[in-house]
Amino acid sequence: MKNISNKKAFTLIEVVVAVGLFSVVMMVALAIILSVVDNNKKVHSVNVVVDNLNFSIDSMVRDIKTGKFYQCGTSPTINIGGGSGCVSTAITLVSTLYGKDKIVQYEFREDLKKIFKSSCDILTTSGGSTQVVGTGCTIPTELTSSEITITAVNFVVNPGRPGISQPTVFVLIKGTSAINPTEASDFTIQTLISQRYLNLKI
Repeated sequence: MKNISNKKAFTLIEVVVAVGLFSVVMMVALAIILSVVDNNKKVHSVNVVVDNLNFSIDSMVRDIKTGKFYQCGTSPTINIGGGSGCVSTAITLVSTLYGKDKIVQYEFREDLKKIFKSSCDILTTSGGSTQVVGTGCTIPTELTSSEITITAVNFVVNPGRPGISQPTVFVLIKGTSAINPTEASDFTIQTLISQRYLNLKI
């Protein structure tokens, strides 16, 4: 009996305190892990949205900087005799990216909060014509994904001075990218595109 009474053990209070401390530590660690996982998902979502937006804008910039005969609006007929500067929510141009020249149009639809792109083949005309006429135009397609809402677009066209300066297009785009159903991030993109289609006399 003497040997049994000399043995030491945890009391009930000590066990309860130890279990309580262990539970608190585990809850804190679990909260940190869940926060890291949630932040990782947000970063991934943001990257997907930004990549899509960059791809869409880069596609539009490539068309414009390698194009010619910029004009405001979405008419499939382009006057090639030059023009004056203009500001619009839509731009039409002749793109040289497709192996053969095509008429390409970019238009902001305020009711749908999207930028749309369409293209037309060029109707063959006589060499003395002062217009480029489009035919067989495609149905306008959305330039950005459903996670991106465009709130404002402006194309500012400067026709340049033949033989002196290249035409330029200033593009301003405002919008919101939805990271998830409860969070969104506003963005503003502005860029100045200088035509690379050479019109300078050397």
